[in-house]
Parts: sequence; C-alpha cells; structure tokens
Amino acid sequence: MARYPLEMAWMYFPQFLIGVVVTLGAVAVWTYSATGSVWLAVVWATISSLALQLGYFVSVLGLVYMSPVGKQTTDPDSIEPASHLSK
Repeated sequence: MARYPLEMAWMYFPQFLIGVVVTLGAVAVWTYSATGSVWLAVVWATISSLALQLGYFVSVLGLVYMSPVGKQTTDPDSIEPASHLSK
C-alpha cells in the first residue's frame, strides 16, 4: 500500500507546465534585472529548466515506486473473490 493516498500524488501536466513557465519567466526576469544581460538570463533559465525537469523526473519515479500496482500479491489462495461474483 502506498504511503500517501493516490489522489494527493497526482499532478496534472497543465498545472506543471504553467508552474514551469512562470518559474522560468521569473528566473529570466530576475537574472536580467540583476545583470542586464539577456545572454545570462537565457543561460540561467536553461539551467533552471534542467533542474526542474530533473526534479519532475525524480518525483515521477517516486510515484511509480510507491505505486500499489507492482506490490500486489500473485498468490491465488490469498485473493478474495469480489462480492458480486461470490453470490
């Protein structure tokens, strides 16, 4: 069984995409305002995008690892019949 309810673990792609765009925009604007260089703003936004992608990949791996699908038993004696089948 997973440590957290599956409903709490979902993160929809549009929500993730909006968060990434806003975060990268903030990094780019902040870097540009601090340095005055568009080149450094692009470099820092690229570095930030790689870090965000790595974090998203690790979180998806964690969700897959904690998924209850792979942890089900295959022993036929331990499977209980569904109530509508046992009547």
